[in-house]
Amino acid sequence: MTIDRTFLASEDEGKLNWDANNNVMYSVVNKEAVNPYGEYRSYKIMPATGNRNHLTIQNSTTLGKSANWATHHLYAVQQKDTEPNSAYPYNGRDPNNPVVDFAKFFDGDSLDQEDIVITTKLTTFLFPPTNSYMNLGMHHIPDQSDLPNTVFTSAVSSMIIAPQNALVGDPSRSTIHQTRLNLVNGSVADALTFGSKQPTCSFDMGRTRPRLEEWTGEVYEVKYPYEPDAQMIANPGQGGLGGIP
Repeated sequence: MTIDRTFLASEDEGKLNWDANNNVMYSVVNKEAVNPYGEYRSYKIMPATGNRNHLTIQNSTTLGKSANWATHHLYAVQQKDTEPNSAYPYNGRDPNNPVVDFAKFFDGDSLDQEDIVITTKLTTFLFPPTNSYMNLGMHHIPDQSDLPNTVFTSAVSSMIIAPQNALVGDPSRSTIHQTRLNLVNGSVADALTFGSKQPTCSFDMGRTRPRLEEWTGEVYEVKYPYEPDAQMIANPGQGGLGGIP
């Protein structure tokens, strides 16, 4: 078994998908920074627990060009102050001519030793050196257990950004929070805790009791028509909705 290492040269190669069997791992590398063993110091990026999805709708007449950030798992583009976000709140007003069209970010600029950004549709990560965009989401197939309330117990999507070749050894060997057991004839002769002690304290659990008697109802944000200062308070005890209509 061998490992092949390649580099993305430009934004033309910057639209990426996770490998079906996790055979590919992506890293943000600084070629000018190596560790004592000659390996590039970098940040590795990989999917973690949960779903690994991106938008399945293609050529949507509703979305138009407003959601071009959602067609792949991961993106890498050169960092530019003129491209701070992959979308804009008003994109839906004119989806075929959105304020920010993410597809226009990919104009062939170099990714070699440039500042980049790694971004999810929830979060943006700026790395020196390039720009990346990553999608975290889920696909929901209706289920009878969704009634009357849909509880998304499987709605988990995550990814990992972790240092790679940044350290010369296992950092856990430097902590006192470990234990070594010395065995003699299969029995524990000594247990070393390296100076750590089990914490002890006292706490009044009554302080954690929720004050349910002070609950006044749920807060609903009015979406259509949207009024930033309008709220509706629902209290089952009063039988209906009150507050600002």
